[in-house]
Amino acid sequence: MAYMTGVMGSIIGKLAALLGEKYQLTRDVERGICFLKDELSTMDAVLQRLADKDDD
Repeated sequence: MAYMTGVMGSIIGKLAALLGEKYQLTRDVERGICFLKDELSTMDAVLQRLADKDDD
C-alpha cells in the first residue's frame, strides 16, 4: 500500500508541474495577444493619419 501512496504522490506532483507549465504558457500567450493588439492599434492610428493627409 505504501508503494501506491508513493506512486500517487509522484503522479500528483507531475500533474501539478504540468498545470503550472500550462498556466505559464497561457499567460505568455495572453501577453503576446495583448502586445499584438496594441501594435495593431498603433498601426491603425498611423494609417488613419496618413489617409487623412492624403485627403487634404
